[in-house]
Formats: sequence, C-alpha cells, structure tokens
Amino acid sequence: MIYVFDGKGKGKTTAALGMAMRSLGWGKKVVVVQFMKHREMGECKFKHKGFVLKHFGKKQFVKKITDRDRALGAKGIEYAKKVKCDLLILDEINTAIRYGIIKVADVYPILERKLDVVLTGKGYSFRIRRKADVVVEVDMVKKPWKYQAKKGLEF
Repeated sequence: MIYVFDGKGKGKTTAALGMAMRSLGWGKKVVVVQFMKHREMGECKFKHKGFVLKHFGKKQFVKKITDRDRALGAKGIEYAKKVKCDLLILDEINTAIRYGIIKVADVYPILERKLDVVLTGKGYSFRIRRKADVVVEVDMVKKPWKYQAKKGLEF
C-alpha cells in the first residue's frame, strides 16, 4: 500500500511514526528516510532492533535550494530504492518534490517495490496522489499565535 500524509496541519510525521510503532510491534522492519531534515528530534533517539532512521538533509532549514540539497535528496532516493524493510517512510518527500530537490519520476521506482510506503510533507504531487492507495490531508484548525513546538511532543 502507498499512504500519503499531506497538508498544512501538524502531525504528518507523527502519524507515519505511529504506523512505524505498530509495525515494530508486529515484528516488522521499519526504515525512515528523512528528506530536508537533520536536526535532533525525538525519533532520532529511538532505539529498536527493527527501526532504522537515515537523514538526507542539512541541519538548517532550507530557504534557498542548493546543489547540496539536490545531492542529499538524490542520495536519499538511492538509499530508499535499495533498502530492505517491510515499511518504508519517506518523511518530507512531498516537500522535497515541491521545492524541486527531488523529481516525481525518481520516486516511482520506490513506489513499485513490493512493500508498504508512507510519504509525508506539504504539497504532494497529483501524480503521487494517483499512485497512492490512501491519501490523508492534515489541516490546522486551531493554533496559538505565538506557539512554540514542545520537545518530546512535536520534535
């Protein structure tokens, strides 16, 4: 199955990691490939024999796309094409596609593999939507104006 978690609201990565936890509970192997992220977050500290998390992004927020961003994205795609697992989470790949770090066509070989794949991020491609079995759009209904993300809950 191909799952897409997209939208302006928070919780896309959290939903994908919830699926990871369920899969791990059933003895499955889970690999998370994070695009455009490489800062310390709670999932980076999680240790489980069936859980692998790899970063393919810079530590700072991407403001202007560089050749380094594209090179990191390409490395992430190559890793995702080859890795052996039951559940593959491509975190922030929708955003990486939207910003031109990754091309939609590069994602297709991953989606053709015989495994469950989750794609997260803002701004998925309609070509990805057509390939997906499940599409969830996360919306922000309410948020405090000067909100600070909480360590251990949101990162």
